[in-house]
Amino acid sequence: ALGDFVAEALESELNDGRRIVCQDDSFCAFVPFAAWLPYDLILVPRRKLASLSEGTSLERDHLAAMLKHILSGLDSLFGTPYQYSLALIQAPSKGKQDFHFQIHITSLLRAPEVRKHVVGTDMFGRSVNPSDPNVSAAEIRRRIREAVSKEAENPK
Repeated sequence: ALGDFVAEALESELNDGRRIVCQDDSFCAFVPFAAWLPYDLILVPRRKLASLSEGTSLERDHLAAMLKHILSGLDSLFGTPYQYSLALIQAPSKGKQDFHFQIHITSLLRAPEVRKHVVGTDMFGRSVNPSDPNVSAAEIRRRIREAVSKEAENPK
């Protein structure tokens, strides 16, 4: 079941630790081992939730804070607002299944004005990611720490 797969991926990433970009008591964000693009991120709740609506108010607060930190960190990657897509994948509203909701944040950017050019094998469903997910995660983690520190120094 998809819920089991997400839980297993989360456990594997937590055990490895190299690709985790941020985490708290409620959520964990990581660059997946098989990232399709250079700065793919997956954010999942630590406990199995089929949808965002099942979370507690504290979990939703944690999610909002984590998203703010992640997106601030991504913005500082290239010193410009980060162009990204965000997908919330959760159980359908009717007939909840064995599901573990997840949020995917991805972008075609490889540098400030360099997009990953999708050609050849990429177009036929065989992804070719020119970056190392461990290096991408370390870079994002560093940028998130910098963004959080900067925010703490200059609260609005």
